[in-house]
Amino acid sequence: GEINGQQTLRVIPVSALLRGDATATLLFTLGTAIPSNFTFSPDGRHLYGSSYYTGVSNIFRFDLATKEMQALTNSETGFFQPTLMPDGSLLVFRYTGDGFVPSRIAAFSPLEDLAAISFLGHETVEKRPVLKTWIAGSPSAVPLETLSRGTVPYRPFSRLRLESLYPSVEGYKDTVAVGAHLRFSDPVGFNHLTFNAGFSPTGGLDDSERLHLRGEYRRYDWTARASLNDTDFYDLFGPTKTSRKGYALSLAHTNYLIFDQPKQLTFNVKGQFSGNLDRLPEFQSAPAGRPRRPPERRSATRLERRTQEALRRRIPPMVSAVSSGPPVPGRTSGRRSLGQTPGSRRSAPRPSWDGFPACVARPTHTRGRGGRRSRGAGSCPCDGR
Repeated sequence: GEINGQQTLRVIPVSALLRGDATATLLFTLGTAIPSNFTFSPDGRHLYGSSYYTGVSNIFRFDLATKEMQALTNSETGFFQPTLMPDGSLLVFRYTGDGFVPSRIAAFSPLEDLAAISFLGHETVEKRPVLKTWIAGSPSAVPLETLSRGTVPYRPFSRLRLESLYPSVEGYKDTVAVGAHLRFSDPVGFNHLTFNAGFSPTGGLDDSERLHLRGEYRRYDWTARASLNDTDFYDLFGPTKTSRKGYALSLAHTNYLIFDQPKQLTFNVKGQFSGNLDRLPEFQSAPAGRPRRPPERRSATRLERRTQEALRRRIPPMVSAVSSGPPVPGRTSGRRSLGQTPGSRRSAPRPSWDGFPACVARPTHTRGRGGRRSRGAGSCPCDGR
């Protein structure tokens, strides 16, 4: 395309490109209609593509020998990206209310009479010619020589002016936040400063979540942002929620390592500090975290693991014995717990198969009928269970 908006179809021979010559051959001028997806036919005689030459995207064929552009379709909705099939038919994408649908044009021939699409704006101007005087003039018509000129340092931040002010409606969780949006910028567009303030009047929110504030300063290489109970417009519709409770402060820097369009390589770094945030994701169809087991279940699992370990080592967890004679000096009577050595009076809790440790108190011995010693309950608080 040219700077005046005129679009042309051009061809560059591959042999010339290999020699370093990128001079293009002008084939056809399409006015302001942009040519799209033009490709060569298998025999190299034609170019097939689409263009809005008639007001809607139609399929065109360009004959390289006669330099003639031929229209092959006259659609009201639009055909795109033609592909010539081996049997001579065209595979295209047809625009419908459900999106782009693959279609096939079995037989086609050049059309002579094409009906241009009528645009509402064009019809309105024809009915009310005064609208033609509302067209903004061309910048080339500005008399630069008569204007005052000078050389002064350009300070973008001091030249920030109000650019726009309009009401805003955004989503916050499951509520609607209404407010206002302000935007400031300098004349060249180096700096942009935006503010957004909103309030959620309904929704059963806590008072600390009803006020929503957001501010952002953007330069071509730096971006600073601050928010409180941030909102998002798309939270009004989609299942994914990005609005967050709490505050956030961020600073980002962009370094252009290569800026030679269309080649561009940038290095970005960003830091953010947030607080009082809700747990995400919410409504993302993903669990927010691994559920924790109840503490009782975890204790039972550890006890079972220790018991199984003891069994693998063939160490009996507990040995019970009742002496029938007089006590032997240096030796204890009663049961011996795991890890207890002869002569030790330390008792340990014995495992219980219901997953809870059983309380064991040091037993006492009393003299029963017939002089027989018996084991007493001692001071265990769990007696009688």
